[in-house]
Amino acid sequence: MRRLILAAILLLALPGFAEDDTNDWSLDEFEPAPYRLGGSVKALLLGYDLSDVSFGAFETEAGLSTSLRLTLTGDPTERIGYELHLLLRDELDTDPAVSSLGSAVEARNPLFRGLGDGSTWVDGNRHTLAADVAYANLHWSNGRTDVTLGRQAVTFGRSFFWNPIDWLSTFSPTEIDREYKTGVDALRATRSLGRFSGVELVYAYGDGGARDSSAAIARWFGNLNDWDLELLTGSVWIDNRYGFAFSGDVLGAGVRGEISRNAPRNGPDPDFTGATLEVDYRWDNSLYLITELHYNGFGSTDPDDYAALFLNPRIITGQVQNVGRDYLASSLGYEFTPLINGTAAILLNLHDRSGIVSPTLQISLGDESNLTAGAILPWGDGPTLTGLPSEYGAYPLSVWVQYRHYF
Repeated sequence: MRRLILAAILLLALPGFAEDDTNDWSLDEFEPAPYRLGGSVKALLLGYDLSDVSFGAFETEAGLSTSLRLTLTGDPTERIGYELHLLLRDELDTDPAVSSLGSAVEARNPLFRGLGDGSTWVDGNRHTLAADVAYANLHWSNGRTDVTLGRQAVTFGRSFFWNPIDWLSTFSPTEIDREYKTGVDALRATRSLGRFSGVELVYAYGDGGARDSSAAIARWFGNLNDWDLELLTGSVWIDNRYGFAFSGDVLGAGVRGEISRNAPRNGPDPDFTGATLEVDYRWDNSLYLITELHYNGFGSTDPDDYAALFLNPRIITGQVQNVGRDYLASSLGYEFTPLINGTAAILLNLHDRSGIVSPTLQISLGDESNLTAGAILPWGDGPTLTGLPSEYGAYPLSVWVQYRHYF
């Protein structure tokens, strides 16, 4: 299988080596940049109220996560570029239980990183110090063909809260920091067929390169009557998958949709479908509304199934984000001043009547830094000794503040 995918990628890329269209790129406009140094420092302070979800075992706990990201990028020639991101992360928790709550606010996806998943220098009950090569890749382009090899961010689809066709690494609907996706170890080749169309092959290397830990995806994208379309198929992890996505404009509103059909090759899970339909609109006064419906065919309409689903590998690895069946989400953003932006988001599980309200306020402190504060305010029936009556009722009330500085 791997040989077949690599051969297909070579067939896709070789025409680009054989012919150069001078209209696609110009030597006169290119300015070499052998290297660009940069990075960011972030500090995220989270506080949790665990009294309603821990049966009285815990009250108020907190965690502090700081990170240093160093970036080195460059385009030494017209066709060759590179990207390197080194990430140092330090986490301090008031109690070991807090570290297990990370999935409530952050996506953790260990799949498709067959070359290693970082080094942990300190791994205590309350303190973790780790380093990771977040991205490390080489890029080649001749204007019509692009090839990227190494650890990189690979994104499919365009929905905001849920992305059923974003098969390799996707954000959680409740994730606080969406600036950088988890990098995957991949070979990605894209061939342009026209101004807005092309074909793409992606091979993501998993643990040992085995088929059930890796991914091989073929994708076509194009534009028809001002609608962007995507078709995908491939072997992803333990599934054969098929996907379709569209995005366009209707009466000034953006309309997007994604659908993914997952057919497990082995294991107890049945075939299932995930889908989203999203509409967004921006008014002249900067008010911006996103509303999204999500169908999770892997989830259940019966809360009695939630506890087992939370332990399923699809949930643990982030391949599926929720345990319920049908969801509604909406986000309303507004620019109070050029330096202050506010957002209020709501997520609803339509079957168990639980949900989350998440307000955030971002303040720009200058060209290189900002401060953001927010909360995750859940409601729904809380956990009992016999199960989970609702999904979001099992989430703790949380508040957070994040500082970012770029250099």
